Amino acid sequence: MTLTDHPLFAPRTLGSLALRNRVVMAPMTRRMAPETGVPTEAMTAYYRRRAAGEVGLIISEGTAIDSRHAYDTPTVPRFETEEHWEAWKRIVDAVHDEGGAFAPQLWHTGRLAEDPIGPSEGEAPPKRDGTPRPATRPMRSEDFAQVLGAFRHSAAAAKAIGCDALEIHGAHGYLLDSFLSPVDNRRTDRYGGSIENRMRFPLEVVRAVREAVGPGFPVIYRFSQWKMDDYRELKFHTPDDLATWVHALRDAGVDILHVSTRDAMDSGFEAEGNRTLAAWSRALSGLPVIA
Repeated sequence: MTLTDHPLFAPRTLGSLALRNRVVMAPMTRRMAPETGVPTEAMTAYYRRRAAGEVGLIISEGTAIDSRHAYDTPTVPRFETEEHWEAWKRIVDAVHDEGGAFAPQLWHTGRLAEDPIGPSEGEAPPKRDGTPRPATRPMRSEDFAQVLGAFRHSAAAAKAIGCDALEIHGAHGYLLDSFLSPVDNRRTDRYGGSIENRMRFPLEVVRAVREAVGPGFPVIYRFSQWKMDDYRELKFHTPDDLATWVHALRDAGVDILHVSTRDAMDSGFEAEGNRTLAAWSRALSGLPVIA
């Protein structure tokens, strides 16, 4: 068998998502947009070059869903206004011209934002340049409504400009991931405490996105055990914990799981053998998985 005969290079169709191969370019945040958040022509050329390299699916760098709390630096591109969407459409068209598929990653940095919000009050990690960040403000009812609205707004736009799928960033200690963390989420209301309560807001986001794009449009959800300021954090201690989570994502409307680990080949649960977290996620959910 030659390299090109390997299943990795075989076409794959997942619902409406037709891929020329199974190679996925994972999101790589670059923070190279102007402070308006509008993607530049250089960004269009960047994505065109990668599509020309015959990647099957390109997932964009993190794109902030609003200009209030979502970005961690002003140079993160945004997915919020007509001007932003027109620029992203040029990128989508460039990727399509080269035969690739494109999914924007919808991102809210939460407790790691310039103006941090999150499940609970707490000291936020320093900014990327080492300077202090304001303390995280716990979300109130109006914040939940605003974030859900921003996800809906951006998701609908992703479909409207011709994206092939979208990804919800629910990993690495950012907003949605912080709700899953018993360290960062110390709420005593319906969004904190049990794993079912801690999952509630991320699942509300998934359902809001699914409502915005309708049936059939592929929704990817990225999640992780670790977070940016603690690589050792575990949210799922056993396969049963993971099963509760991936079943809930599937039932809420997720089509593809993007399992982010420090090393994709590491054991997901050392006491259970060598099976990776991505392999566990696929086995437990029945969904396609990006590792």
